[in-house]
Amino acid sequence: MAARGSRDAQRARTEAERARLYAARTTWHANQKRRRVRDTVIAVVVGGLIVVGAIVSQTVHAQVSAPSSAPAQTTGS
Repeated sequence: MAARGSRDAQRARTEAERARLYAARTTWHANQKRRRVRDTVIAVVVGGLIVVGAIVSQTVHAQVSAPSSAPAQTTGS
């Protein structure tokens, strides 16, 4: 009888350990997913800011260094 009880106790400990490991894995995977989503959002925002900055920079440069509207005519003999 004692052997049977210890086997049941061993089985219960094994099942408890499996349940603990499963809960740990699911928590870890959920945290990884949340981190990947956060990193993607940050990357998109930073990338968008870089693109907008480049467009603004080029627009300002084009306005500042715009060519004269009409070329100066030279008088030739």
